[in-house]
Amino acid sequence: MSQRAPVTALLPPAATCLRATGAETLNRWAWKLTLVGIVLAYGIVGSMDYDDAVREQEHTCQMVAAGAWPAQFCTEEMEARHG
Repeated sequence: MSQRAPVTALLPPAATCLRATGAETLNRWAWKLTLVGIVLAYGIVGSMDYDDAVREQEHTCQMVAAGAWPAQFCTEEMEARHG
């Protein structure tokens, strides 16, 4: 039984080289896009976390102002920092 030649052996050398370069370029772009996506996700999550903390502090200060919670939870320094 004879062995079959690999498909790349049937292509001219230039086409084989071009094909490998295209795959490598695509792989590089995939890595770059993945890293950009990860950094973007961390940025969005960090921003949302900060917004949640600010909203929580505002709610705490409102509850202290209403007399429902003790004043130790909301100091003037905290109010000045978070508006």
